[in-house]
Amino acid sequence: MKPDDFSSLEIARFELRLAARQSAVLPAFLGSTLRGAFGHALKQAVCVMEHRDCDRCLVADRCPYPYLFETPVPSNVPQLTGHSHAPHPFILLPPPPRELMAGNAELLNSLPFEPDSHSVSEPSLPGTSLGLHRPASRRGISASGAAGAGIPGVNRSSATIEHRQNLKEKAPSSRLCLTSTGPPLNLAAGDHISFGLVLMGQAIELLPYIVFAVTEMANRGLGVDRARFELSEVLMIDAAGDESLIYSSGAERITVGSDARVSLSELIRHRLDQLGETVSLKRDSLTLRFTTPTRIRVKADLQIGLPFEMLVRNLLRRISMLCAVHGRGALELDYSGLIKRASSVETISSRLKWCDWERYSNRQGRKVAMGGFIGEVEYGGEIFDEFLPLMIVGEILSVGSGTVFGLGRLKCKITTEDGAY
Repeated sequence: MKPDDFSSLEIARFELRLAARQSAVLPAFLGSTLRGAFGHALKQAVCVMEHRDCDRCLVADRCPYPYLFETPVPSNVPQLTGHSHAPHPFILLPPPPRELMAGNAELLNSLPFEPDSHSVSEPSLPGTSLGLHRPASRRGISASGAAGAGIPGVNRSSATIEHRQNLKEKAPSSRLCLTSTGPPLNLAAGDHISFGLVLMGQAIELLPYIVFAVTEMANRGLGVDRARFELSEVLMIDAAGDESLIYSSGAERITVGSDARVSLSELIRHRLDQLGETVSLKRDSLTLRFTTPTRIRVKADLQIGLPFEMLVRNLLRRISMLCAVHGRGALELDYSGLIKRASSVETISSRLKWCDWERYSNRQGRKVAMGGFIGEVEYGGEIFDEFLPLMIVGEILSVGSGTVFGLGRLKCKITTEDGAY
């Protein structure tokens, strides 16, 4: 695989910063809170029908809300035949839980993993405050969220109770509970939170609608107590990772430069430069760090391990669907050959642990399990150069289901005889 193989998909990346107008208590992981509040505000802002039912709306095929949140299946994508919705053209990137923990970057990896129990509890964090002034590092969008698992197709519904019980039986000592019912995030008036946003294809043109909806979302309030915020800044992140201010609170218009829209291939090339494109990867190792719960299924079962072949299958499915639906056409790759070569890559070590997380679904009227694995896995043996662009796709677009909530974010590290990149 080469960077140009992914030129079909265009991407724009942004960072949005919210300032608290009053004290606020928010969940430790903001994925569900942001997604739900943003979706509600967007529908309120753009819907022109009294019945509010997208399924019987005359203008649904021109409306930003169903395109973003109930993405229709194009008729020219046979891989999605029988599916009710296509992959979403956006990704929200809330601060990972580890970055919310008072800047202790290594805290999550060092936490003891307690034996599993039937009750959900938060791990003890001695000496750690969950108060936040600003995330420990900026919301760089190099590690993000998305769906996938095989070629072709997309992920489906959440895990059933039976699947969760199966996971408990398979790995009774591999679970860390990080739930929305755990210790909250306490903010004071004037504190800031920031989150990333990735837009793909036609969704890039919807940025003004999105900024307006986020402004309304902030004004209406977040969390159980509806604490009010203000959208203070929107920054654009270019291909090189440099930020530029395109909106600030009180502005009447948002200015988006022509350089906001870049091809995925260009982003891959910039990341390859950072990693050291010319180094030989054979007999060296590739480490992936998963910073938010990652949900990958095989025949409907959630996985707690990640062989390299499984990762490649999921990333290929993810990017092939996004290119087919939101890009200029499907990828032209030797899928079977890539998967066969990926099967020769060995897992050197794995520090993947299960992390429970729940969100409340307004549509279903109940809490939904959204747990997944977090931690690190190291691969070695025949690490082919051709797989590195695909790993960078995972950094940018994430992997697994629930990526619109910020799940499935990963980061690559390559170790060679000359050092780590």
